Amino acid sequence: MRTLPKALSVATALLLAGCASSLETTTPPGAGNDEQQPVLVGIPAYREFLTRLDQAVARGAARPLEAKERQSYRSASDRLDTLLARHESIDDMSQRDRVDAFNLHQELQAIVVGNYDDQIICRIDRAAGTNFPITQCRSVAERRRLRELTQDWKRSTFRGIMPSAPGGGGGP
Repeated sequence: MRTLPKALSVATALLLAGCASSLETTTPPGAGNDEQQPVLVGIPAYREFLTRLDQAVARGAARPLEAKERQSYRSASDRLDTLLARHESIDDMSQRDRVDAFNLHQELQAIVVGNYDDQIICRIDRAAGTNFPITQCRSVAERRRLRELTQDWKRSTFRGIMPSAPGGGGGP
């Protein structure tokens, strides 16, 4: 069933769009393309989608999951359901809860689709010199690439500065 990963992607868009507003809207008929357009939904409709997703995953509709993946899926699904059950509307959610809900949804999508590098992870950080929170979202692959670039920079910068370890093992 190829539509499940697409539906999961659409659900991600729904969750993001729902963060802006929990009002229900629909896409006008004949919107111009064959792509399924996101529809804003409230938390109850999104939780219903998650129930249907759980059923599809249990049937192996998208792809068969290994035991560890099933366990990870169940854990993320339970945490997301618990988080959503505390709120009646996206508008009632704190920024932290919105980020957590988005991250859990992305985790579910990565498990169902099987593409972990495309998983988007958001973090709330403080900008240097200010107390204002900033939400930064990056894919797992982009985070890995930035970490590797930082490690490479540290190695090249500190290579000549760092003393050699006893026994002559002076660095990478």
